Amino acid sequence: MSRHASFRVWVRVEPDGPTLTLIGRDAWALQKLIEAGDAGVTPLDTPGPRWSGYVHKLRRAGLVLRQSMKAMAVRFPALMHGMCCGRM
Repeated sequence: MSRHASFRVWVRVEPDGPTLTLIGRDAWALQKLIEAGDAGVTPLDTPGPRWSGYVHKLRRAGLVLRQSMKAMAVRFPALMHGMCCGRM
């Protein structure tokens, strides 16, 4: 067994999709997306080293993720960042 245990998630894409096995940070990211639901996650709310990379890998695996833009804060209303939602 390796020194670091890997985090694993098994996902079945409904209705007739394959069962996917996600490992490590990709599995962590999917879990955070599912927990957040329609509220979504942003790198500011849920820090992770490479959110864009996780979303890219999840989409490449066949998951459909919704992304929208959200204003960063009241102080800087013109600045936007991406928000990804876990409802699939």
